[in-house]
Amino acid sequence: MGEMADYALDQVMDAEDNRFLYRTGEMSDVMAYDLGIIDELGGYSHPPMFLPRRITTKTCKHCGMNGLIWKDTGNGWRLAAANGELHTCTQHKF
Repeated sequence: MGEMADYALDQVMDAEDNRFLYRTGEMSDVMAYDLGIIDELGGYSHPPMFLPRRITTKTCKHCGMNGLIWKDTGNGWRLAAANGELHTCTQHKF
């Protein structure tokens, strides 16, 4: 990388390390305010490290039934209804 790219990356990594120190309680509010991590009211506007995972539904590619989820049966993964009942496809030929 070029010298300026290295400089920019160092700045980003330092800022991320500072946000981590604030989130773990190892940095005072005064220092966090001085670094621009929180605003004057103590508001923290940076996104969380890990966003909660969204549950998405699946559609059977054979019969077109939608609203299904993946379920571990112990012998493999199968499509199932939201109530846990395994999907039995009438269009799939074994």
